[in-house]
Amino acid sequence: MQINEGCICDTIRLYGDTFGHVHIADAPGRHEPGTGEIYFPRVYRALAEIGYQGYVGYELFPETTTAAAVKAIMTIV
Repeated sequence: MQINEGCICDTIRLYGDTFGHVHIADAPGRHEPGTGEIYFPRVYRALAEIGYQGYVGYELFPETTTAAAVKAIMTIV
């Protein structure tokens, strides 16, 4: 979404009521949070603002190791 549309938080606010599941990866590269240009605390705030209670999955390619990717994920949750 970041690459094709940008304004992730605006899209969440406009269409979040239609989300059944959210997949997350940083952009560019589809790596773990903190490796690209997306500010994930803001994305999580936008999801909270709309009352999203569905699942969040991480669909990414670890930049280094799986353990490092999990640590990055747990840092923003």
